[in-house]
Amino acid sequence: MTIFDELQLKAKNISKRLLKAYAGYAGCATFFTMLIPGDDAMMNDAAIVAELAFSLDPQYDGDLKDYFEGVIEDLDVFKEQVLIGIYLLKWFKYNTAISSYWYGALLNLFRDDLKLSALENIGQEKYKLCLDSLSKYCSYVFYNDKKGLNPTLIIKLDKKIQLDIYTASKMSFSSAPSSYSDIYKGIICSIGNKG
Repeated sequence: MTIFDELQLKAKNISKRLLKAYAGYAGCATFFTMLIPGDDAMMNDAAIVAELAFSLDPQYDGDLKDYFEGVIEDLDVFKEQVLIGIYLLKWFKYNTAISSYWYGALLNLFRDDLKLSALENIGQEKYKLCLDSLSKYCSYVFYNDKKGLNPTLIIKLDKKIQLDIYTASKMSFSSAPSSYSDIYKGIICSIGNKG
């Protein structure tokens, strides 16, 4: 089984795995889980990862090859980068001290699936490469909207995903974010803002 196949299998099942992990994460504090904001955002992000993983099945390779003819050299490497890219994008969204507490179950799945202890461990070059591949793939998905190949994925991705990718790609690995921006981002994310 290739690295992509293994990651794709995990990604396809991430929603089920999140429910199981979240039940354990909430544990005996189930009474207080109604106070935890953004459960729906966390489940939505897991569903996006899963839907994108399904869209990378071999049955869609012909359309991908046609669209990216002469642009990408190895389709399997590209698909792996796309899948890693969606993980990184969603991980970036929750990459704050406050968010990592509230969304620990999802972040632990990201860490396990990518075999990384921290987002920064992937390295700046691979991080940008995977986000760039994700951006190209999203362009392909929206371009093919007219064909109706994957309407569910288009709805889940949202029109502002390119802006989200651009914002995430500007993350600098060499300097830590300021504590104020970290706290602000964490609070905004925790109160349910999808940003």
